[in-house]
Order: sequence, then C-alpha cells, then structure tokens
Amino acid sequence: MINSKAKEQGIPITATHIFPKVEDTFWVNLIGKGYPAPTRMFRWCTERLKIKPADEFIFNTVSKYGEAIVVLGVRKEESTSREQSMNTYKIQGSLLSKHSKFSQAYVYTPIEEFTVDDVWSYLLQKKSPWGANNRELLTMYSDKNSGECPLVVDNTSPSCGGSRFGCWTCTLVKKDKSMDNLISSGEKWMQPLSDFRVKLYETTDPEKKYKFRDFKSRRGFVRLKNDGSGKIARGPYKFSYCKELLLELLKIQMKFNEQGIDFQVINENEIHEIRKIWRNERNDWEDSIPKMYESVLGKSLNWVQDDFGEFSVSERELLKRICEKNNVSTDLILELLDVEKQFQGMTRRANIYAKLGSTLKKEWRSEEEFLDSLKKKNENK
Repeated sequence: MINSKAKEQGIPITATHIFPKVEDTFWVNLIGKGYPAPTRMFRWCTERLKIKPADEFIFNTVSKYGEAIVVLGVRKEESTSREQSMNTYKIQGSLLSKHSKFSQAYVYTPIEEFTVDDVWSYLLQKKSPWGANNRELLTMYSDKNSGECPLVVDNTSPSCGGSRFGCWTCTLVKKDKSMDNLISSGEKWMQPLSDFRVKLYETTDPEKKYKFRDFKSRRGFVRLKNDGSGKIARGPYKFSYCKELLLELLKIQMKFNEQGIDFQVINENEIHEIRKIWRNERNDWEDSIPKMYESVLGKSLNWVQDDFGEFSVSERELLKRICEKNNVSTDLILELLDVEKQFQGMTRRANIYAKLGSTLKKEWRSEEEFLDSLKKKNENK
C-alpha cells in the first residue's frame, strides 16, 4: 500500500518486507537445532531474526546506490538511553543522523520529538496517506498496561514481548498481555498460538529444564554450571521434544487451514531445513518429517531424496542391536560412519583423523552413566 501510494504521489520512498535467511529463522533454530526458547540471559532471537536481515538489506542497498536513508519511528521520550543514543548520532544542521554501523547510510526520525499523546493525536486526526485505518491501531494498543516498545535496532533494546510489536512466540515475558487482550476482544483464532507460547515459556523454568533439554551441548560435551553446585548446564532441546513441538505446530497449521484462517505458522522452506538438520545432526533414522507432515496435513512436499549412505530402518535396528550387545553407543558408531561418508571419494583424507578424534572425545554415555561417574569421581577426591 505504501509503495503504491508513493508511486502515485511521486514520493521517492520504498517499503521493503525483509526476512531472515532460512537457517536463521526461529523454527529452524528452535526445532531444528534445538535452541531453547529465548530468555533474558540467552536472547538469541533478536540478532538472527531482526538485526542481521535489516543490516544485510541496508548494506546491499548502500552497495547498489552508494547511500541509503532509513526512516525510523523512534522517539527520544521512549527512554533516557534512547535519547542519548539519538543525540550521539545526530548530524548538526541536518534532519538526518548517522547510522550506527554503515558510513554511507543515514537515519531519518520524523517523530523524534513526539510524545505518546502527540503520536495518537496525529494518527487519529490525520488520515493515513496510504489508506490504512488508524482506528485499528488504536484498538490494538487498547491495553494501557502495556509499556512502550521501541523498534529493535540493536541488542540493547528491551524486549517487545509484552507489547504490540513483540513476536507471538516471545518467551522473554511470562504473560503476553497483548495477545490475551486481542483474544478477549474477539480474536479467538489466536488461542492455539497463545497456548503454544505458554508451552514454550514453561521450558524456561530452571526446575523443569531437565524434562525438555539434553544434558549435552550440540557439540557433544557436558558442561557443569560454574556456580559450584555441580549441576549440569543443560544443552539443546531433546530430539523427542523437538518432534513434539513440530507435530503440534503442524496441527495448529492444519486447524487454521480447515477454518480458512490465512496465517502461516511455519513455511515449507523451514520444514525442509529442519529435516536436513535432523538427518545430519540428530540421526533421524526414520526420516520422520515427511511421514509427520503427510499424516497431519494430508499432502506431500517435494522432498529431496538423498539416500546415499543412509541406513534403512531395518538396517539401523540391526546396528542398534549389535551395539547394545557389545555395549557401544549406537550414536557414536553412526557419527563415525557419517565422518567416513563425508570424506568418501576425496583424494586427500588426512583431516579424517582429526575429525574421528574429535568425535571419539565427545560424551557418549547416557546421562545416568555420566552422573554416576561424576559421583564416584567426587567421592574419590
């Protein structure tokens, strides 16, 4: 709408919808790699989902045109730190400010001196130049208990989960008043999303982490907390829990499809990327995503076939029985075989020894075995 009206009125501005790369999206990291739901101490989402895509777009625009002006709706009244930051980059005698990262990019902040009342007075007295309904904005912001939420442009910006511009999955807040308010005002279709967010938030409870998260890191090592407690610093979500999350997401998507609700919970590119990660990193023997997807949504995606060196279910079950009989980790053998597959056909294979060595150094015991070993070690001190 903005682009159409800008062209019609001869205004040289362009609105562009940007997205993170598929490997940086929320679901690929959460469900594919097993990243735990973001917390204030581990806020991995902002950089990947917001800052990187915006920075990349600005960089590419500057590279193409030589310079760029970014229009931001930030205001000095939002916070003292925001005012200090805006004053620092302000160009004296100009309406523009310097960009914090790119020398040939500039920032235009047309409402920097506005108060909250100024914003709403303007929006309700002036019609939107591109035809939007500003009254709908007022309805969305009707929860007066929600604090202001600045546009996230750096890692120091506060979380927006408790107000209107937060992601619906945000787990940095215990209760999403914005979503609850929308559901109460008639947007009942959002209830499954709210329930899913609560489910994710529960996994951030320190007392419940052991239920959802592996005792090893993604690299395969165990790290103890540095607080002297001797407790394990939990790693990514367990593979079984990642499966549970994806299955529930697909069911929500199916429900929306049946009700004619135009809302994409997770897209096909993300599903393909998650499948690739599960097969390469999680030893997904059964290649479970195609079956899961088809059983819930009743259709098939254009699945990439890559069966070179892959075990069938029956072969893997046989390998599992042999490993159990010889008291060897099945996952260890599978990863060693995967290393061999990576180097197969190469003229120079010298690096394979380093790769095999790092694989053997990982923790391949079960959590119970590791804790038992740690207990004995402490007793012998």
